[in-house]
Amino acid sequence: MLQYTNNLEKLVKERTQQLEEAQEHAERLLLELLPKSVADELKVSRRVDPKNYKSATVMYSDVVGFTSLCSDSLPMEVVTLLSGVFQKFDIIISQHQCYKVETIGDAYMVTSGVPITSRHNHVRDIASVAIIMRDFLSEYEIPHRPGQKLHCRWGFNTGPVFAGVVGLN
Repeated sequence: MLQYTNNLEKLVKERTQQLEEAQEHAERLLLELLPKSVADELKVSRRVDPKNYKSATVMYSDVVGFTSLCSDSLPMEVVTLLSGVFQKFDIIISQHQCYKVETIGDAYMVTSGVPITSRHNHVRDIASVAIIMRDFLSEYEIPHRPGQKLHCRWGFNTGPVFAGVVGLN
């Protein structure tokens, strides 16, 4: 009976640890998909109401000639290229009070002032991000095309923003 009890206790500890690890993993994934404030609200109420922000700045960037580049590249080369560029972009925005909204193909969308309104100047933050991204790309060579540079376009606008989680998934 004592051995059975010990085995049962050991099993409970192992399963508890597995559950805690799974919860931590789920938390990390949620925070990769949503800003912390939105994730926290979603966990508490299972619903996030859209919010109106009086002023925010949204930036959109894309790669010049991306379609042509893709047609002359292998799929893995394109994935490697975008992964390398967007990982650096992610680091840059994390240092400037900005949040990546999404990436679709070569498009990269960022906001400042949403979902957390800051006392910082979000226009300056976005402009700084665009300049730092440009400076990074001026030194960056396309991995599968040594000596060839990548060129991007950036555009941003400031004004009122209505933001929320759209859809169920």
